[in-house]
Amino acid sequence: MVRFVVMASGQATRMGQDKLALPWRNTTVLGYVLEVIFQTLKGFSLDIPCEVWVVARKSMRQYMNPAQLSENWGDPDQVKRVWIKEPQPHPLSTTLRLGLDDLSERIQGICFVPGDQVGLEPIQFTQLMERFLENQPDFLIPWVESSEGIKGSPVFFHRRYLEELRSLQGEQGGRVVLHRYPERWQRFAIPAEFLEDVDTIQDYERLFDF
Repeated sequence: MVRFVVMASGQATRMGQDKLALPWRNTTVLGYVLEVIFQTLKGFSLDIPCEVWVVARKSMRQYMNPAQLSENWGDPDQVKRVWIKEPQPHPLSTTLRLGLDDLSERIQGICFVPGDQVGLEPIQFTQLMERFLENQPDFLIPWVESSEGIKGSPVFFHRRYLEELRSLQGEQGGRVVLHRYPERWQRFAIPAEFLEDVDTIQDYERLFDF
């Protein structure tokens, strides 16, 4: 019912290196994000079809340790897994389209997950997915309650917006489609830490030390 598209083939111009391969906990930045996704999916019944598509610049062995590969990628279950290796950096819209390829009719929701969002935690991610499965809104957005209101990722899109997502160009991402329909947003309250990601080496050092 849900496809998770992990965006991991960006141009990485801010850091000048593959930030997704940096050490994080017992794996890498991208390895941790994937671990959270698979931990989340293990909590759902086998009759809910899910897919995890990763668009990355290197092979999965560059990002996951042997234990992760065995547990999360080698054991067949209800989760379809696809790893798309694209060595050259691509604009955001190209990565997005690659992740939307071969989308079956049974998939009703698409969740775009940044490969560097190390603030993800299984508890909140599970709650997000439960909310989407409960009523399948047009858009489900993680939201930090504050005076300004902060929206973040990962965002769930209903499949009815598939063609609009596929028509994006250059560095346009899903937010372009999202902002066409603000009246259709469903917000889900999460702690600010959930949105933490690694954009710069300073971000990485701060979060790693924390």
